[in-house]
Amino acid sequence: MATSVRNGGGSINDAPVVTDLQTVGEINQNDFTIEYKVIDPQLTIVRHYLYLNGENKSEITKEVGYEKENNTFTYKITGLEIGTAYTVQIKCTDGLDEGLSNAIHVTTKETTIYGFIIDENNSNPETGVTYVGDALGETPAKNSNWGSWGNKWPFNKIRVVGMKKGNIFKEIQKNNFRKYIDGTSVGADVDVMIEFPKIWWSSSKTGSKLTVYIADAKIDNSYVCYAHTRKGKEYNNLYIGAYKDHQTDGKALRSIFNKQVEQGQDPDRYTYSEYIASAKANYSEYGILYRHQLCLLQILFVLLFKSRDAKTALGKGQDLSKGTYLPTGTLDTKGLLANNSVSGDIKFLGLENLWLSGAVNEWVDGIFKKTWDVYISKGVSIRETDRFNPVGFELHHTIDSVNNPCVIKEMYSNPQELFMPKAIYDINVTNSQYYRDSVTYGSNSSGIYYSFGGGGIFEFKSTPCHNKSPRTWVLARLSFLK
Repeated sequence: MATSVRNGGGSINDAPVVTDLQTVGEINQNDFTIEYKVIDPQLTIVRHYLYLNGENKSEITKEVGYEKENNTFTYKITGLEIGTAYTVQIKCTDGLDEGLSNAIHVTTKETTIYGFIIDENNSNPETGVTYVGDALGETPAKNSNWGSWGNKWPFNKIRVVGMKKGNIFKEIQKNNFRKYIDGTSVGADVDVMIEFPKIWWSSSKTGSKLTVYIADAKIDNSYVCYAHTRKGKEYNNLYIGAYKDHQTDGKALRSIFNKQVEQGQDPDRYTYSEYIASAKANYSEYGILYRHQLCLLQILFVLLFKSRDAKTALGKGQDLSKGTYLPTGTLDTKGLLANNSVSGDIKFLGLENLWLSGAVNEWVDGIFKKTWDVYISKGVSIRETDRFNPVGFELHHTIDSVNNPCVIKEMYSNPQELFMPKAIYDINVTNSQYYRDSVTYGSNSSGIYYSFGGGGIFEFKSTPCHNKSPRTWVLARLSFLK
């Protein structure tokens, strides 16, 4: 029960009465919201004070007057420690008398840490992956079945939104990309984007075992959130276009359904730099999918499916070797995880045909090859630097020119270059083993950029892209941080 404390002056019955203190909404790692009622019989000005574990932490409101006897207030308590117990009370005073609320006991959310280990000596794409950390005991997804992951972070925090020029217009139904959650129809005036919450990852390798953890907070200095970082600034949400796009004539890159984005080997296919310019023609802060954003998607794939074999776990994607591409949005009513055994279409975490069966890839920004040296950036676009002298890019490894193309057996493991494939040729390895995809580092030319997805989620190619040499097999996808 609430109690009243006499300070002096007036009657004890005149003290403010604070009741019904409770939490509302989610209890997060660093904050939660409280609600309470204040009854002041004298209808005077009352000040509110927050007490945590018996200590006066702050004055919540200043000189709040009353026009009625019963007022309900909410307040968000921030700056809390992860996984910590708190006793919360509210004290109100009218200058003479004080009212103290009931005490509630709240424990902030613990950190979620999911992990997996890939034994790169195990050639079986599935049995070579084991769960660790909080992932122990989880059931992996298969095709469009989420296993036990559907209501687990981070998958339950993924949203579909309609976006206009960097601003969310409305949230879209996860099971029907043609409708907003309010039931109204989604039109071509918005870009359909998939929202990913901030995710931190840590990675390392001991012998043949590559270990990766993800968390919803920075556990220690080994954890990074590169997918949500741009030019040194961290953002809370990552937005990726639900659909690939192809544009000509300098028009804006879009993410909309019912668009024919591929007509065989179209001679007007955009170059890498033109695609970035096209993204910015839509909105100045848009770009195309970054290398570390792709890395995050690869991490989430292995965690969700407990496999390195995207084509078996979910599907092959449309077969574009036939020279056709169905209009975007064929799986719009099938949820965030879907496939079509007839057309081959797949949808991974809301991203339609992230990989494809055939010769069409997607451009990846933030990676660069100079002769045989591979450079990676932390959120710097290649378009913002000299393609022959990448400022803001770090040299990470040198490719063995003899060993490509080849099936991917082994990946680099540090967080900056995680899931960058090593070129290790083995005549005994087939494309049904290990990561099931191939890496092609091409020639020793400079000014080379990267694309992925012509096979599975790990398929990787270096593709020469100069402004006068449009790549007829590469499309692009919007990305944005906010």
